Amino acid sequence: MARLTGVVIVLCAFLLQCSDGTRSLKQDETRYRIDMFRRDWPSSPLLDGLNNITRTEQVRRAIERSKWRAQRLQAHQIDGLGTGYYTSPVSGGDGEFIMQIGVGEPSPLVQHAIMDTGSDMIWIQCTPCTLCSPQQDAFYNPTLSSTYRPLHCPTSDCDIDSGLMCGVDDGICKYRYGYGDGSATTGDVAFETFSVRSGSGNNSSWKAFPGLRFGCGHQQEGSFDGVDGVVGLGRGKFSLASQLSGFIKNKFSYCLPPMDHTSGTTHLVLGDAPPSHHHHKRKYSSTPFVGTHPDFYYLSLEGISVEGKAIKYPPGTFANDDVGGFIIDSGTTLSYLPEPAYGALVDALSSRINATPVDASSSGGTGLCYEQILPMADIPSIAFHFAWDATFDVPAQNSFVLVQDNQGRQLLCLAFMNGGPARSLAILGNIQQQNYDIVYDLEKNSLSFAPAHCGKTH
Repeated sequence: MARLTGVVIVLCAFLLQCSDGTRSLKQDETRYRIDMFRRDWPSSPLLDGLNNITRTEQVRRAIERSKWRAQRLQAHQIDGLGTGYYTSPVSGGDGEFIMQIGVGEPSPLVQHAIMDTGSDMIWIQCTPCTLCSPQQDAFYNPTLSSTYRPLHCPTSDCDIDSGLMCGVDDGICKYRYGYGDGSATTGDVAFETFSVRSGSGNNSSWKAFPGLRFGCGHQQEGSFDGVDGVVGLGRGKFSLASQLSGFIKNKFSYCLPPMDHTSGTTHLVLGDAPPSHHHHKRKYSSTPFVGTHPDFYYLSLEGISVEGKAIKYPPGTFANDDVGGFIIDSGTTLSYLPEPAYGALVDALSSRINATPVDASSSGGTGLCYEQILPMADIPSIAFHFAWDATFDVPAQNSFVLVQDNQGRQLLCLAFMNGGPARSLAILGNIQQQNYDIVYDLEKNSLSFAPAHCGKTH
């Protein structure tokens, strides 16, 4: 077995369990940096034969996943109580960033799961598998871990009003978590030690967090695109961020590198530490989270401007209610705006760009593309204006991307899409978040951000 000593091999040679070297959590340790990978980029453990795809093809694939994810996010109503069934608005296989975790003791198994700020549950595939989706890592076997503990029932922790149900045959609490594309995970509710890697190189070590509640998935329906599971970082009480709140000072953050970054590798930081270097030189802006949805981080958007001039759309376009509102999401590549705001944005941009636009939304691009490659200096600036007088500037490299569409054309396309009719759910995607420190403060119930150089976080 591969040993977790000193330098940790990121993939642990796949299919092999990593053993030893996991240290118990110390109460005074409050900062942990976890490797994250863009799904199709060179560093990703899930490439699986896609090493030769071009960067523009990678972007096109990300756009296609983004379209599916946005549709699911917009169908975010939770199923009725008493059904024994959770529903989530995301797909188990469409997240853009993969994170590495260790599961179990004394031989933690390295797993690669989607980092998802749009859901609030941790789950991984477990043996014995009634039906499991293919994955490159070894499947987690709870019988090999000394710290696995199923949640027995009846108990108040296995409450049918929370979407759980008690197993008739074994008396173990059961969950079922469904996704908008028809895929689902079903299994046992349990507690386990999860480990995260902190530091890099010779200073790398593993930190163990005992007793985290998760779903041990024995049956997965549909496709999960090679991932081992999902690590929810949403606002609900069973997300990773919520369960570790006391250890990480109720904060987590990330700094996403630009899509032309060579490796596509970045970090998720759990704790009160900035995700990038030289943070002391930056001034952070903050805006509150609004609403109480257990999955999503809603923000109060007060306006959008292009080149400093506000675009016009009907009042209530971004109203936070059971249908619409504005969320920030790490797993959606593009940003999505309801049609009245999207149309106004496209009009404002195209009127200021001296080139002939094309609509490539049906061929792998977006609704505003250009066949000629424009200088970034010729692309107008965009800004989102949030509550607490917080302005989120979107530079040219975060508003347009190079795309190869289905016809083989090289296009420069707007990294925003039409999100549907007025009051549809709006999403701030990860392209717009590139080269920003993004800090989620769950104690202050706020989001903070500042420009950064995210490709230099190593």
